[in-house]
Amino acid sequence: MVLLSGGLTAAGLAFCWGLGSSGQLGNNSLASHNQPVSVGGGHIFLSISAGGNHTCGVSDGNVLYCWGENGDGALGDGTQTN
Repeated sequence: MVLLSGGLTAAGLAFCWGLGSSGQLGNNSLASHNQPVSVGGGHIFLSISAGGNHTCGVSDGNVLYCWGENGDGALGDGTQTN
């Protein structure tokens, strides 16, 4: 069962779909979506990688962004806040 998927447009806009109960979709919502929803923040991404409960992406400025489930510190921001 796929819990989370993601993709990029040719312009570098990120989209995610699937389970959203921990903010995994990056759209400031806890709702799940079967169709792609735009990731918030206005960043242009070079790549993204979706896991089961979180997603990370590298922006065109080579900055790493992660969002979603963070109970075990998976987002790497020093917290356990989703």
